Amino acid sequence: MGHVPIARPAPSRRPHVSRIAVALALLIAGAGAALALSFFFSWPEEGPHSLIVARAEDFAPSSVTTFREDELHLVRLPDGEFLALSMLDPHDKLLVEEGLAPSPCLVPWRPEFQFLGRKGWFRNPCHGETYDLSGRCFAGPCPRGLDRFAVTVRDGQVVVDVNELILGPPSDGQATPVSPP
Repeated sequence: MGHVPIARPAPSRRPHVSRIAVALALLIAGAGAALALSFFFSWPEEGPHSLIVARAEDFAPSSVTTFREDELHLVRLPDGEFLALSMLDPHDKLLVEEGLAPSPCLVPWRPEFQFLGRKGWFRNPCHGETYDLSGRCFAGPCPRGLDRFAVTVRDGQVVVDVNELILGPPSDGQATPVSPP
């Protein structure tokens, strides 16, 4: 009798991925990452465009309310007008831009400080710049008055646009300071 062949299964083969498929997958992944990064860096920055502070009637004329986290002073002038003054001193901002200072000084409201025969001034503790209630500079190395933000009163609410910075007024030693009564 003869020999009966026995069927043997073929050895298992590893799946083989071609180099072209690997290169194509890497190309698609790289293009996807580049697209994601371009969207991330070109997408408009989300942030507060305005800050609703409070009802206008909550602020007395000639008052200063400091919002330290937003680095601004909300001032209600004697005539009832509102100003939102930046706490960052303009002179110090220039020093920072030129690399001569690590960070700008914050200018606090000093209600008891006396200057030019008047009481109540913004005074920079770093360089002595002195600003009246309206943010106009009256002493020190000031390139201009305190910068400000746009303020509107809508439906009785005070709204500060923290993204719209307006440069402060030029220094004028002949101006009459605005001070609390």
